[in-house]
Amino acid sequence: MIIKPRKDQTIFDMAVQLYGSVDYVYKILADNPGLENIHPTNLVGYNLVYSLSNDADVLYFVKKQISITTGLPVLSTGYSFDDSFALSFD
Repeated sequence: MIIKPRKDQTIFDMAVQLYGSVDYVYKILADNPGLENIHPTNLVGYNLVYSLSNDADVLYFVKKQISITTGLPVLSTGYSFDDSFALSFD
């Protein structure tokens, strides 16, 4: 089967949505050889190939067309710690 990820869906979201666990990220990567990176923005507009699961929770997501989205804008905008971040407790 094929599914098109929605905005801000990560490969981890897709693993939970399609297989019920993030442990299946490897399966998504194996089934989609053109997917070279797990960065969230790479999934936009990509058609993911997947196998239908027999897990009741996963089937519920598919039947109700529920999308899991946890993509964080911080990951794609380049925010990071700066000099104001200290490692001490002073």
